[in-house]
Amino acid sequence: MPMATIEKIDSDLLEAQKNKEELKRDILRLVKSALKNAEIEKGSALNEEEASAVLAKEVKKRKESIAAYEQANRPELVASEQAEIDIIQAYLPELMSEDDVRTAVASYLAANPTTAAQMGQAMGALSGQLKGQADMGLVSKILRESLS
Repeated sequence: MPMATIEKIDSDLLEAQKNKEELKRDILRLVKSALKNAEIEKGSALNEEEASAVLAKEVKKRKESIAAYEQANRPELVASEQAEIDIIQAYLPELMSEDDVRTAVASYLAANPTTAAQMGQAMGALSGQLKGQADMGLVSKILRESLS
């Protein structure tokens, strides 16, 4: 993992401890732990893309929790998970806007005529193109809309 990202998380963690920002401190500790576990699993240091994938996975877990908490009508837990997402996303590269994703999907479909039955293949190709740049759930939703 690039030193800049590690140093940024470390310095922000130190700052959160000094300022007694408990939520930020706890989330940054969890993020560092997740990154360290991924590094151990890989057996070497993570590159920027791999580190971003770990952070994106952490965000995804929290989004899934939000969906469950909304079903259970627990707004206080939804707010807590959203606050965690906001902290983690500060360390992720900026994702494409919905309009940019729509443009990318449209240009893919123009170059590769696709039927609804071929959606899996299209998602595979789009995933290769847009991974790390776009929310793949959004890509899937837009692709599904475009094919129906």
